[in-house]
Amino acid sequence: MTPISNDQVTTQSGYFNQQRMIPNHYMNTVHQGKQEGRLLNCPTANITIEPPFPKDGVYSCKIKVKEIIYDGMSYYDSRRPGILESHLFDYSEDLYGKQIVVIIKTFIRSPLIFTSLEELKEQIIQDGILSRQDLIGD
Repeated sequence: MTPISNDQVTTQSGYFNQQRMIPNHYMNTVHQGKQEGRLLNCPTANITIEPPFPKDGVYSCKIKVKEIIYDGMSYYDSRRPGILESHLFDYSEDLYGKQIVVIIKTFIRSPLIFTSLEELKEQIIQDGILSRQDLIGD
């Protein structure tokens, strides 16, 4: 796992990349997506965000729902600009219409191309393991 970028400096409220501040937390109301995550045993809470996002890929994160903070992982892909997908570990309630805050922690990996659904499912499991390990003690 690596910091978000070598040319970015962490600050209290986000990351400063030579031109502007990029936040490390995003707040919005969860909306229904394509429900692809459910097919992968990894349902996601999708929120709309204002680009830019630091870097496409998977991140460990914390997700605040009401006053409770959950560990999780998020995925951003600039081919779907403005959509941040976040999976909350150990959470099974409906989040549609609820406001959440996603706090980005650590970059896990860049997007990959998969040759099968099973290969993608296995990678998601590995991403979850790495994200959980990264969040221990936070």
